[in-house]
Amino acid sequence: MIRNVLEIVAFGRMRFVDDRVMSLRDLTGPVKEQYRQRLAESKVQAGWLAFEDGRWRITPCSYVRVPIELLERHFGLNEGDLRRREPASRRYRKIGGRPQKVRFTCKNGKAVALGKGEHKGWVVLTGHPGGRKSHDFIFYDERPEAAFPLEEKEMRAFLQVHADERPENAWNMWKGRVRRGARVPVFFIKDKQQGVQLGLARMFRLPYRCSVHDAIGHTQSEHVANRGTDLPALIFGFADTEHGTASRKGRAWFTPAFAEGNPKPLRCDPTVLATPKPSYFPNYLVQETDPRHPGRLASSEYQTWMSENCEIRGFKRYPARNGEEIKPFPVPEGVRNNKKVQVVLHPLPKGTKFKGKLIFHNLKPEELGALVWALTWGGNGKLRHAIGMGRPFGFGQLTIRIANAELRPNDPKQTIADGLRYCEACMQRFEAMMDGFAQASLGTPWKRTPQ
Repeated sequence: MIRNVLEIVAFGRMRFVDDRVMSLRDLTGPVKEQYRQRLAESKVQAGWLAFEDGRWRITPCSYVRVPIELLERHFGLNEGDLRRREPASRRYRKIGGRPQKVRFTCKNGKAVALGKGEHKGWVVLTGHPGGRKSHDFIFYDERPEAAFPLEEKEMRAFLQVHADERPENAWNMWKGRVRRGARVPVFFIKDKQQGVQLGLARMFRLPYRCSVHDAIGHTQSEHVANRGTDLPALIFGFADTEHGTASRKGRAWFTPAFAEGNPKPLRCDPTVLATPKPSYFPNYLVQETDPRHPGRLASSEYQTWMSENCEIRGFKRYPARNGEEIKPFPVPEGVRNNKKVQVVLHPLPKGTKFKGKLIFHNLKPEELGALVWALTWGGNGKLRHAIGMGRPFGFGQLTIRIANAELRPNDPKQTIADGLRYCEACMQRFEAMMDGFAQASLGTPWKRTPQ
């Protein structure tokens, strides 16, 4: 909590952010045209994904659509067996659990007869999410000479898009088989600008052009640069997990803070925690607004994760709320019977006090001042910190007051008679340091910067 405040006010790096890749499957929303243009019929290819010699490779092939009623007759199924709203794993079980080899006759890009014909291929089924699904696919005419490896970033994007732990998830069906040498039927788009994007359905979830780290880098390249160390890292330490060569132990840490007395948790009704998702680009990315009409977009299109130079909007913070606004949202109608997604919060009464310690060593006055500023919001008693799972509803708001300060200079000849007054002086030195930096680098006083 304190480190995050310090990262913001001291222009620190966005260190603790996963480099996630979001995906798009928007047929009706504000970015539907981007999706449809990217997945135009002429661009989507088919192939077989395999892990060979330590690398992921795709072997391209041709594909045709095959009517579902033709498949049902060929495999001796009842009418409608393959038209139910089911994931691909359940649909495959009805034809033997995996793609099946068939002969077929092709006319106008569609299979018109199965069990005979001049072509041989493999029946490929995709999930049926609902709606009017009338066709599946046959993959045929492989081109081994055109096989190509996938870059690590391309495969990582595919895995993140399909990272769903539910057993019926299509990739969960395939990944165990891949370890045993099986190949996975995939659809993909390949071009020079965005590389290879792939999925398990013809209209697959399209990985956005930019990841979270890409957008952060567009905002300020120093956030993702592997050079130098920011103030929060100098104080609290950091671990170089990528290279393992520049880790540093922290020089400040907090003890557990224990409640005074015996406060009793308040009773709350069940609620559902709705975490903001980075895929909601109107909030997460900088949007150019019309200066004549605040709150309106300057153009008809949003900046999305597909935009080449999209920028992250900033650090995610939950705003403080007034007492009347602090309450959990009622459980939505659609999940009232689903106890798995419901939680019960146990907030403590207003005014509950905790006591803890901040222990540090070998800090410069400006570094100690930075800690004091972050703890007390620069001495502004109107501002609040927030902790706990109930933050979205306004729970967990708190203020921090420094009750006592025992300070021992590294030089044994020196003494600090009044620790609290010294902390105040250090905070002023921190403010002066930040103001000097902001004036020199940004041409504006520190307290007037967006932070």
